[in-house]
Amino acid sequence: MNRDASAFEKVLGLIPGYEGYRNREALRETDALLRRSIADQLAHGRRALDQIILERTQAGDLLSLDPLGRMQTRMLALAEKIRLAPRGASGMMADHQIKEEQLQKLLRADEALVDHIQIIQQLFKDEATPETLLPALEARLETLRLDFDQRDSLLSGSVNLNPQD
Repeated sequence: MNRDASAFEKVLGLIPGYEGYRNREALRETDALLRRSIADQLAHGRRALDQIILERTQAGDLLSLDPLGRMQTRMLALAEKIRLAPRGASGMMADHQIKEEQLQKLLRADEALVDHIQIIQQLFKDEATPETLLPALEARLETLRLDFDQRDSLLSGSVNLNPQD
């Protein structure tokens, strides 16, 4: 069976453009997996906010509920924006040949997104009160949103990845 699959792949490799198509499909799938993972981590942070809201409610601190609720909504909106972003179907991913420099820029952008998620997770561990958590979380979410938009621009081709062009 494995030998048959290998022979089939060799035949497919003879089709002009197939290798580039397969590489683009792998890049699209990796993009979707990364976005899903980031959105899931944001949802986890949102659940942490649920716990803080519950604790504040039980403590009778009703004044902090509104800002916490707004932050939950913001986290949910950003998670859905990231999760539902169109898979790269044009621009860089539509080219038959993706240059190494382009892949490196995309990789650096992906690493920045993962770094943001790790920092957000740490904020929930470190920040003791909504008064300290919310401003730090708001700033980090905005930076994550801006970096995601920049990454999305890389994938859509609206950012020039080849400065010499």
